[in-house]
Amino acid sequence: MIEKDFSYLCILYSHCMNNIQNILKLSTAERLLLLEEVWNSIPSNEITIKDSHKKELDKRLARMKRGETKFFTWDEVKKNLHK
Repeated sequence: MIEKDFSYLCILYSHCMNNIQNILKLSTAERLLLLEEVWNSIPSNEITIKDSHKKELDKRLARMKRGETKFFTWDEVKKNLHK
C-alpha cells in the first residue's frame, strides 16, 4: 500500500510540476487572473483567522470609519521610504 501511495504522489508531483512550468509561461496578467480564480475557488467558511488578527482588523476598520486613517498612494509610499 505504501508503494502504491508513493507512486501516486510521484505521478501527482510530476503532473503538478508540468502544470507549474506551463503557468510560468503565462504573462503576468494571466498569472494574476489565475491566482484570482484559485483564491475565489476557496470557500470562505474554510478560511480561518486568528482572534488577534480579527481584533486588529476590526480596530483598523473602526478607525477608518471614524475618519482617523490616512491613506497613501503607492507612489507616495515609495517616495517616503527613502527619506
